[in-house]
Amino acid sequence: MKNTILTSQALLPDWNEAKNSIFPILSPYKTSKNKLMALKNQDILCMFVSSQVKMFLACFYNGKIIPLSQQLLAQWAITASAVHLAVEENMRRIAQNTRLKKCNNGWFDYYSVQAELPIFNAALLFYKPFQFALQQKFGESFCAVAPELTCGIVFDRKHAQLYAKAMRDDVHLTYECSSKSLSTELLEISSYGVVPLAD
Repeated sequence: MKNTILTSQALLPDWNEAKNSIFPILSPYKTSKNKLMALKNQDILCMFVSSQVKMFLACFYNGKIIPLSQQLLAQWAITASAVHLAVEENMRRIAQNTRLKKCNNGWFDYYSVQAELPIFNAALLFYKPFQFALQQKFGESFCAVAPELTCGIVFDRKHAQLYAKAMRDDVHLTYECSSKSLSTELLEISSYGVVPLAD
């Protein structure tokens, strides 16, 4: 089903209904030379998760995507903590039914994130409990790419040097041809956060 982003909040559900459909949405964002300043100005409702990707929180309602705002939280009479709890619970359900599919690009092994709802394949890479689960498989540090919203790829950090030869061109092609393109960054993910290794 195709979703449309709404800016009007005329036909909103009440919070008790809405809280079950609050999720993070990723969006491509090319930061300027003031990137470091932008990365510091993070907000509960919208934040940078890498140098090319920002995340905002939204309510999925009747096939529409309604971005959350402080005004909307006031209308619902809820706190930022309530939003965080809702997002955590909803993402927990998504992660619970997500699997990793082992793939091979000639001689390069990697894993594709396969959520029941593909729109969350990339978003799961930025969800801490999912990152912890991946650390159990790959170790403290692992690599990831998310060329489009429906594509999340992970692989062992020790293979990062092989990435350029094995997969970079395919990732860039997916990014350039997709209607839901996200980022060409090669990311290192660890307990310390998300660090871009290459573009």
